[in-house]
Amino acid sequence: MTAKYNVSLTTIFLLIILNLGSYLNAAVNTNIKGTVKETFTGEALWGANIIIVGTSFGGSTDLDGNYMIQNLPPGSYVLRITYIGYKQQETTVDVVLGKTTKIDFEMEPDVVEGETVIISAQREGQIAAINQQLSANSIKNIVSADKIEELPESNAAEAVGRLPGVSLQREGGEGSKVVIRGLAPKYNKVQIDGVDMAATDSDDRSADLSMISPYMLGGIEVSKSAMADQDADQIGGTVNFVLKGAPLGKQKYSILAEGGYNGLRNQYRDYKIAGLSSLRVFDDLVGISLNVDVEKRNRSSNTVSAGYKYLAEDKLSVVNSLNIEDIARELERFNGSLVLDYKTPNTEILFSNMLSKIDRLTVSRSESSSELQGAASRTQFLTNAESNTTILMNQLRIEQSLGDFKIDAGVSYSYSKTDVPEELGYGGLEATPLAKPVTKTASPVQIPSFMLNDVTDILLSDFYDSQMLTKEDEFGSFLNLAWEYRLSDVINLEIQTGAKYKHQSREYDYNTIYLDLAQDPSGIANQAILQKWPWMEPYVKTGSFPYEPFIDEGYDPGDFMNGEYALERVPDLNLGKELLHYLEDYLGVDWDGATTPQRFVPNFQTSKMNDYNGKEDYWAAYIMPTISIGDQITFIPGIRYEHNKTVYTGIRGDGGVKIQSVGYAYHEKTVTRENEYFLPMIHARYKPFDWFDVRASYTQTLARPSYTEFLPSWHITAQPQTITYSNPNLKPSQAENYDLYFSFYGNKIGLFTIGLFTKNIDDLIFSENKIILSDTMAVEEFGLTEEETGLSPVSFKSKPIWSYVNNPNKTEIYGLEVEWQSNLWYLPGLLKNIVFGINYTYTHSETKYPRTVPIKKVVPSPFGNREVIVGNADSAYTAPMLYQPDHILNITLGYDYEGFSIRGSMQFKSRIFSQNDWRPELRGYTDDFTIFDLAVSQKLPIEGLSLYGNLKNISETMETDLNEGTGYISNKEFYGMSGNFGVKFQF
Repeated sequence: MTAKYNVSLTTIFLLIILNLGSYLNAAVNTNIKGTVKETFTGEALWGANIIIVGTSFGGSTDLDGNYMIQNLPPGSYVLRITYIGYKQQETTVDVVLGKTTKIDFEMEPDVVEGETVIISAQREGQIAAINQQLSANSIKNIVSADKIEELPESNAAEAVGRLPGVSLQREGGEGSKVVIRGLAPKYNKVQIDGVDMAATDSDDRSADLSMISPYMLGGIEVSKSAMADQDADQIGGTVNFVLKGAPLGKQKYSILAEGGYNGLRNQYRDYKIAGLSSLRVFDDLVGISLNVDVEKRNRSSNTVSAGYKYLAEDKLSVVNSLNIEDIARELERFNGSLVLDYKTPNTEILFSNMLSKIDRLTVSRSESSSELQGAASRTQFLTNAESNTTILMNQLRIEQSLGDFKIDAGVSYSYSKTDVPEELGYGGLEATPLAKPVTKTASPVQIPSFMLNDVTDILLSDFYDSQMLTKEDEFGSFLNLAWEYRLSDVINLEIQTGAKYKHQSREYDYNTIYLDLAQDPSGIANQAILQKWPWMEPYVKTGSFPYEPFIDEGYDPGDFMNGEYALERVPDLNLGKELLHYLEDYLGVDWDGATTPQRFVPNFQTSKMNDYNGKEDYWAAYIMPTISIGDQITFIPGIRYEHNKTVYTGIRGDGGVKIQSVGYAYHEKTVTRENEYFLPMIHARYKPFDWFDVRASYTQTLARPSYTEFLPSWHITAQPQTITYSNPNLKPSQAENYDLYFSFYGNKIGLFTIGLFTKNIDDLIFSENKIILSDTMAVEEFGLTEEETGLSPVSFKSKPIWSYVNNPNKTEIYGLEVEWQSNLWYLPGLLKNIVFGINYTYTHSETKYPRTVPIKKVVPSPFGNREVIVGNADSAYTAPMLYQPDHILNITLGYDYEGFSIRGSMQFKSRIFSQNDWRPELRGYTDDFTIFDLAVSQKLPIEGLSLYGNLKNISETMETDLNEGTGYISNKEFYGMSGNFGVKFQF
C-alpha cells in the first residue's frame, strides 16, 4: 500500500468525521464545562486540575484553559479546582439531565496576607510548567510557553538542556543535539507537534535542534516513559516541540531586534529580528498564529586534537598525531511557523506548518602532524564549505467529540535536506617536519617544539572539490479513537485505540574530484600557476610547486586556545579558491577515469562507496485503557504493535580494481528488511494526598539501526586487503524500562520530585573487527560470494573485516533524578521575589563491548617458524555507555523586581566515556564541564516595551577530552563567551 493511498484514505475519513459530528453532537449529554483563567491578567491556565469531590470524575484544562467533565448522573456535586501557586477553589453545582452546565473559574494567586498581588515573569513560567507536568498521565518534564518567553534561549536545544537527565552535544558552543539519560541522540526521538522531525544527519536518525527557534514555540515536552499511543523507537526519550498557536479571546503582536557578540572573534556582527502575529477571528472560531525570525550568528571555535598509538614493547600509549585547527562558522538562519485552527466546543481542526533553514559557511584552517613515532609528516590545510540545511513540517489534525467517543486523526509531512554545493580544500605538505625525534612521554602541547619549521620545505600538495546531498521526506497518517464509560461514581474507564502509518524515503550522494600536484611529472600545473601569477616565480626551485606564496600573511588567529598553542603558516582563503577554480578550468577534469597526472581526476571510490538510497514503511496499532478509581488511582495498561520494513540500496565495491570510465569496480545491492514487535506499556499513578503522588511505569522500547549500519554495503580495500561491511541483518535494539517517581507539591514547596529509573537493553549495536577464517565463513556469515565480489571466497581467508553486530551481552543503565522547582513568594520583603530551580541526575551504565581477537599458532617450516591464524576468540570488556555522564547538575537562580528580571544559571556534567577501545590505554573520556550563563530583562515605561540581554559561557570554559593512558588531551575546543542584547515590543 503506497503512502499516497494511505494519506488519501485518511483524508477521506477526516471529512466523514466532520460530517458525522454535526449529527452525533445532538446526543443527550449531562456535562460540566468551563474555562479557568488568572484573575488579574485574564490569561488561560493550562494544566489546572478539576475534580468532583468523592468521585472519579475530573480532568485538567487544555491549552486554552478549557475543561469538560462528561456523562455525569444528575445531582448536586462539589467541584474542586487546584492550580499550584494559586488558591484552591470549591463550588457546589447542580447538574440536570441532558444539560451542559457551564462553570468558569478565576484563580487568585496565593500570596502573603496583606501583600500586593504580583505574579512575576519567571514565577509565572515556573508555575505553568509545574502544573502542566503534574496534569500529564506519563512521566514528563515540561518547559512552558511562559518560561520560554520570559528570558529566551538562543535555540530550542538550550531550553531542553536545563531539564533533569538531559545533557547537550555542542557545535561551536551552541547546543545542537540532546543526550537523554546517558543515551546518545540517535536513541532519542524529536517531534514537532507530535510529528517526527526529519533526521538531519547523513549517518543516523538524529536531528539538529539548533534548527528550531524558541520564539515559535508554545511549549516543550520531554517524555521519558513511553505511552502505548507513542512511537516506541525512543530508548532515551522523546522531545516534542509544540508550535505557538493563537490563544482564545485576545490578539497579540510582538517584534524584537537584537545584536550579538562573539568573544572568540571579538566581533559584534551577530543579529536577530523576529516578529509574531497572533489573533482570532469569526467570534474566536478561527485562530491565526504567524511567527518569523531571521538571524546571523558566529559560532567559531579553536580546537586541538591528538591521536594516540600503543607501543606494546613499552606498554604505554604515546602521542602519534596532532591537529591544530581554527574553524570559522558563519550561520544565517530563517525560521517561520504558521498555525491555523478552527475551534468549537466539540471540534478542533489544526493546520500547523514550520519551516527552518540554516546556511553555513565553514572555513577550517589547520596544521596536522601525523606518524610522529615513525615517518612523520605535516600538512597545512584549508577547507571552505558552503552548506544549507532545510527542515519542513506540515500537519492537518482533527479532534472530534461524538458523545462518549472522541476521534483524533490527521495527516502529516516532514522533510529535511542538507546540501553542500561546494566544499573546496587545498594545502601544503612538509614531508620531513621533525628537527629531532619526538620523545615517548611528550604531551600534545610539547609536540610543536620538536618541529623544524622551515617553510621552504613545504610543497603545494592536494586539491579537492566536492559536493554532498542528504535528503529525507516522510508522509504519515494516524487515527485515534477514545471511548469513556462510567462504571460507577468512583470507577471510570476510558479505552483508547489507534493506528499509524508512515512512509519515508531517503538518499545520500557524495561526489569529489582531486588533483595531486606531487604527481605532475610534466609540470603543466606549475606552468599554469606561473602563467596566472608570474610574481611567484622567485619561489620556484625544482620539482613540485612551493607552498610559501600561498601563506595568508594577514591571518591573525588572536589568542588561539588562550595562548596554549599557535597556528601559523595557514593557506590563504581567497587565493586558494581562485587557484582551485582556475586550475579546474585550465587543466580540466578527466571524467573518463584515465590516470592523467596533470588533470583533476574524479575520486570514483570515495564518491561512490558511501552512497545509498531507500525507503521505509512503518505500521503501528495500539490499545490503551485508562482506569481511574476515585481521584487517587490511575492505571494505564497498554500494548503497542509495530511493524517496520526497509528497502535500501547500497554500494558493494572493490578498491583494488580500476575500471576505465567508472574508476571503481562496484555494483548496487538492494536488501529488504522486516521486523515486528508487540510492546507492553504499563503506567500507574497513586495520589494518596493532595500534595503527593507516586508514578510507576514498565515499558518496552526500541532503537532502530542507523542508516550506515544496516545498508547492504561493503568496501574491499586493496593493500592491505581488508573489508568494511555494513550489516543488513541487524536487529533493532530493545529495552525494558522501569521508572518510579515520587512528587511532592504545594503552593510553598512548588514541585519536588525524586525519580528512579533502570533500562535493560538487548541487541545494542556496536562495531566489531574479526578475522575471516575460511571461505565458508566468508560466504555464510558475510555473503562474500564470487558472484557478489568477483573474487574467490578463498582470497578472503585470514583477512580482517570491520562490521556492525548486535551485542550478545545485555546493557544495563540505572539512575536517579532529583528536581526542585519553587519560588519564595511566602517570605517577607525582597526575598519573596526569588525564583529557583535545581536538578541533579546520577546515571550509571555497564555494557560489554564485544571484542574478537585472532587465535594464533606457531607453525614450523624449513624457512623458519611462522604464525598462522587458526581461530577467533570472542571476548568483551566492560565500560560505560558512550556519551553518558555520571553526574548532571543544573542550577537556576532568578530574581524579579517590578519590571526587572535576572537569571543566573549553571550547567555541570561530569566525565563522559567518549572513546572505546579494547586497550584501556587508548580509551578516552570527556573531562568535567561547567558552564555559567546570565540573562536579564527590563520593562520600560512604555507599555509593552522591554530590553533584554544574556551572556553565555561567562567562565569561557573549554570542552576537553582526555586520553585514558596518558591523561593528556585527545580533543580540546574553545569557543569563548558570547552574548546578545535586544529590544522587544509587545502590543
